Amino acid sequence: MLTQSPATARRLWDVADDAFFAKQNPSCPYLHWESQPALSPAIWTLIWLVTSFLLFVGFVLAALATWKQSPHAMYCQAQTFLPCVPSCRAPVSRSSP
Repeated sequence: MLTQSPATARRLWDVADDAFFAKQNPSCPYLHWESQPALSPAIWTLIWLVTSFLLFVGFVLAALATWKQSPHAMYCQAQTFLPCVPSCRAPVSRSSP
């Protein structure tokens, strides 16, 4: 006997809502406007876009600052990834304390 999982039934109802019943779900800016009617949905949309853009730029700059390397360091690191060129391998000096 075939049984449907709850997730399959939920997906089926989501498709039925979209295709047959034309159910419209509210967006996040609209929901914020319902809770804070002083700002219009267009203003909430701009707030969402500006916040998302600033977070994206901030994380990109943080990544660049964190993993910044000189071109020579990147070249030497790449040489250890595949078969090595001897010029980039510095001899390991072990000094005893």
